[in-house]
Amino acid sequence: IFDIANKRYISKNFKNIKTFDAVIIGGGELIYGHRGFNSSLFIWSKFLSKKNVPLYLYGVSGDTKMKKNRMKRYKKALALCTKVIVRDKNTQEICKKVYGIDSIYKPDVVFSYNLVNKIDRIEEGNRNVLLCVPIRYNTKIKEKFNFDNENEYFDYLKNIIDKEIKGIRNIYVTSTTFNDDESSKRFYDYISDKYTIDIHYEKYSCLENYIKLLNMSRVVVSGRMHAMILGLINGCKIEPIEFKEKLEVFKEEFYNIKDIAKVENEAFEGLELLECYIDKKE
Repeated sequence: IFDIANKRYISKNFKNIKTFDAVIIGGGELIYGHRGFNSSLFIWSKFLSKKNVPLYLYGVSGDTKMKKNRMKRYKKALALCTKVIVRDKNTQEICKKVYGIDSIYKPDVVFSYNLVNKIDRIEEGNRNVLLCVPIRYNTKIKEKFNFDNENEYFDYLKNIIDKEIKGIRNIYVTSTTFNDDESSKRFYDYISDKYTIDIHYEKYSCLENYIKLLNMSRVVVSGRMHAMILGLINGCKIEPIEFKEKLEVFKEEFYNIKDIAKVENEAFEGLELLECYIDKKE
């Protein structure tokens, strides 16, 4: 069903695809077991290959926890890509050992945010906020931590906060996606009477307002990888909610990072590299 829908959509909307210099497909967890992603990449790669239009994957990640037939489809799709640029070294290894392709590692593009949008950062010693950006309670969290209900998940989040509360004067609870708003508000209600310091709730609004919160914050607790990346490049310590393999990999790679400027520059180099490839039609 996914394949049929993708074929119809592509055939209808991209009849003049040969006029494109190239196609770039990005988006985080593209090489996971997700049926929709698997179908989209499989159909797009075949379509573009037949039209002789270069296909570049950028900033993608993946694992091998999927059915064998999906892995076979990914292998075929990846072999048809002109270049594959991955966002973590674990995925680079998977591409080599499982799918038999050479990929290029560059940190997630969000790491380059401050190189494009210059922001004045508040000095670390003047920060007194703990920012909690909880992902909503879901099946993967339940299974990963063996929770029976949302309250047990909230207890887990509170325990993380308790370990980081020294020197903190304010706790802010917010979200970076609309889907997490209701859960974030429930967590705020849950902890609002459990501390003597001020606790605030900020409903999701826009990226700029999230950046403002980061610039007051010393610590970011979250299950959203981009929420933590923005925290890292704005001088915050991160405490990941490791309910997915990608977050375990992320923590292993960046939790104790000493030279964040180097990572920022490497991420920006990835954009320049992609531009170079397309200009040269490699």
